[in-house]
Amino acid sequence: ISKYKKDEIDNELLSNPLLLALIVILYRNVLKLPESKLEIYQSCTKTLVDKWDEEKSLEIDLDNDIYKDREKIFADLAYWQYEKLSSENSNVVLTYEDARKTVESSILNKLEKVDNYNCEDYSNSFMEYAKKRSIYFDNNFTHKTFLEYYTAYWIYSNIEKKHKINKRDALIEKYIRNSFWHIVLELLFNMIDKDQADTEIIDRILKNQIAKNNDALPFCLSILPGLKNVSIKIEKEIWENSLKVIFQEERIDNKGNISIKLISLNSITQNLTKHTKQNKLLSEVFLKIISNETYPKILVYKYIVEISIFIENKLSLFEMGFEFDRDIIYSDPHLALSYQYLVEDLKDDKISKKDELFRFVKEFGSTIFFNEPMSTYAGFKYPSFAFLFLKFYLLFQYLL
Repeated sequence: ISKYKKDEIDNELLSNPLLLALIVILYRNVLKLPESKLEIYQSCTKTLVDKWDEEKSLEIDLDNDIYKDREKIFADLAYWQYEKLSSENSNVVLTYEDARKTVESSILNKLEKVDNYNCEDYSNSFMEYAKKRSIYFDNNFTHKTFLEYYTAYWIYSNIEKKHKINKRDALIEKYIRNSFWHIVLELLFNMIDKDQADTEIIDRILKNQIAKNNDALPFCLSILPGLKNVSIKIEKEIWENSLKVIFQEERIDNKGNISIKLISLNSITQNLTKHTKQNKLLSEVFLKIISNETYPKILVYKYIVEISIFIENKLSLFEMGFEFDRDIIYSDPHLALSYQYLVEDLKDDKISKKDELFRFVKEFGSTIFFNEPMSTYAGFKYPSFAFLFLKFYLLFQYLL
């Protein structure tokens, strides 16, 4: 896959060896990359579960009706297992018999002509089929991809498609703050989104979740780029609420550590700023936030500068007319330093950079000149101002 094509794929997916191998196979077969995480999971699962049966001409010793309903049975098994694994009971042990009984119950509920007399034999046959197909083996799905996709598919087909709105919202609220469920919920949102003609349903779900608890914001932020049917109004509301959390809450705990919640919000922000639409939204939201005297401008500036360092197109945040107040920039040495790394990408005027460097020394003295401070939000360490000065000096000499 070319670098251009590679850039279209979520890094989270590229770090998964099985999914990456399957993405390459999918691309080789159709010369087209899947357009979403859902499409990748769906295509990969169907390739392994459905198409390889046909292509490898595997002998399938399974009742034809049960074989046709295998996705529903796998979904029942996956949802049962996912709930077990996310239980507060850390001593949960999944056994073959428990899994087989789940399959047996699923077969009884899905196939009316199967009765209690022969259902145990059918469930054993299904477990053997899943083992031979390397889908479910040793009391577990052979890859988390299957488990996550089929769990999301179960919720979608058994709750969402049956219009059990209250049950759906309660389930999302129950697990939205649990990172173990985030991939499943993201796939669920993508399934719902794919089936919509407008933004009404997705907007309502998101608004309902963020209204109940700020802890839902990190997940809501993370899925925005993958949703097609969500309104600009709701996107802005999620961003504004997230930034309010960042600038209102205590940033440092009693041990001097940065709040875990803020780190998670920030890491998501860095990821989203790769998307042009999100950059434009961020610009508008920051302009609104910065005009609100409730929030310390130094913190807002630091956040803008630090996420800008991770944006491929640095100018995107400033297209809406945002300008820094230089007096605020030079009221804090860490902010002044981080600003220099942003300026490096925004300006080509070497004299301006020299003026910036000399102003830093004038304002804060030479003692801090060699410090390598930690960033406020992004979790990385800045090179010292001395390093930046040396870099400028060598470059300036070279240009002469």
